[in-house]
Amino acid sequence: SFVMEKLSQTEQRIRQLEMELEASKEETNRYKLELEMSSSSLKTANTEIAQIRRQLAIRDVELAQKEEEMRGFATTLKTVVALKNKKIKELELKLLESQRGEEPAAKKRKIGERGDEEENEFDVPTQPAVQINQKVLNFNEEKNQSKIPLEFIPSRTIHARFDNISTLTEAGMLSSYVTIEGAKWSIHIWKHVAYKTYLAVYLDLVIDRDIPSLSWTVFDRKHLCPHDLNKKSHSSEWANACTYNSKFSSWGRNEFICVKDLFDPKNGFIKDNAIIIALELCNGRVVSIGAEDSTAREGIGS
Repeated sequence: SFVMEKLSQTEQRIRQLEMELEASKEETNRYKLELEMSSSSLKTANTEIAQIRRQLAIRDVELAQKEEEMRGFATTLKTVVALKNKKIKELELKLLESQRGEEPAAKKRKIGERGDEEENEFDVPTQPAVQINQKVLNFNEEKNQSKIPLEFIPSRTIHARFDNISTLTEAGMLSSYVTIEGAKWSIHIWKHVAYKTYLAVYLDLVIDRDIPSLSWTVFDRKHLCPHDLNKKSHSSEWANACTYNSKFSSWGRNEFICVKDLFDPKNGFIKDNAIIIALELCNGRVVSIGAEDSTAREGIGS
């Protein structure tokens, strides 16, 4: 009987193991089915990814073609604008000569009480960062025309490019100088900190040995020029008349533009970490210190 009982227990254990084996087989088959389904989904996803990549490659080619077309259009536009600007400058120069009753550029004039004579033209600086052009001021269209006497010389514009503008400090940057009306002028910018941080823009008279005996009265208007021709420049109004001499050699505006607006990419003022500042100048007569009108220095150029 003992042997029979052990045999019965063994048979029961075998049946139990067979049932567990069958359950394991079913579970294995279920796992295989899920794996096949996952593999199918993965293949479908890989196919979709490949299609998306092909579409992106096609888009990249199309974008490259569009960029090339835009560069060609921009080059053509710059050429057309340069030709038009050249023609405008030629016409403005002729108008300037006719208004002042002077001969073409060969004619010279005396500067104040100085014994020497200098050409009434710009001296182009050796550094290429500053470019000069001439432009006639249309007094009939200026908002502040009453500030500028009609006997003043029509405006000339100084352009200066300042690189590494992100490193601008309170010490500032100074452009190369240009010669106008016998004096050397440069543009001075720096970071001005008040309740906000601003870009300060000043016109500086370069002091040399001939300056102490002379004085210049100047109106000016400042412009921050965008690199994109479709953007608007940031400009000040015509500043009050300022007298420049050896004692008062720098006038300008501390809060010309907020630095936050300067660095805003939407405004387009900065490209390759550089900005372009233009100062429109309208000069009065050059006089000696003794003959100058001291009331002319009442207003800083804003």
